[in-house]
Parts: sequence; structure tokens; C-alpha cells
Amino acid sequence: MYIRFVYLIILPLALFFASCSSIYMPNVPATPMFQEKGEVHAAVHANVKGNLSGSVGVAVGNHIAIIANGSYIDQGGNNNKNELFRQHLVEGGLGYFTRIGKEKRQILEI
Repeated sequence: MYIRFVYLIILPLALFFASCSSIYMPNVPATPMFQEKGEVHAAVHANVKGNLSGSVGVAVGNHIAIIANGSYIDQGGNNNKNELFRQHLVEGGLGYFTRIGKEKRQILEI
């Protein structure tokens, strides 16, 4: 009974979900490593696939920072309207940072 369940239900579902096609183009993570209030971090990245990413962060307080990321890729072209090659991403965050360790040389960011 168990073998039939595997062959009739699990195996077809696994093959169905394995056949899905998508493209994942991750953006570059924003890791500014702030140490004190007033610091600014800005970065822009591009790769050979045409993925453009950017990030900016500001330490607005002694232990509080605001960051924002964005990513853009458009490989569809004018004649090919394939939506799988388009990605537009914008995200933001609020974080906490502080120095840790015996000599306060490491940075903790949350």
C-alpha cells in the first residue's frame, strides 16, 4: 500500500514541482557594519547578466540604522515578452548595531 502511494501520489507531485521553471537573481546583501551615529554606506553593483543592484544605509542614532536596497533586471527585450526575465525589487529595513567583545572590536548588527 505504501509503495503504491509513493508511486501514484508522491512521485508525480515531485516531478511536477521539479519541472517548474524560474530564474532567481539575488540582490547583493546590504551589510554596512555601522560603528557610530552619522555613518553612511552606499553601494552599486552590476553583473554580466544585466542585474543592477544598489543599497544605501544611514546610522541615524547611536545604535539605530535605516537601510534600503533595490535591484533591477529586464532581459525581455522588445520582441520577447517573457516575464520570467524581469525583476524589480525594493526593500528597506530598520536595524540595531553595537560593539561587542572584551575590547569592543566586533560589531553586532540585527
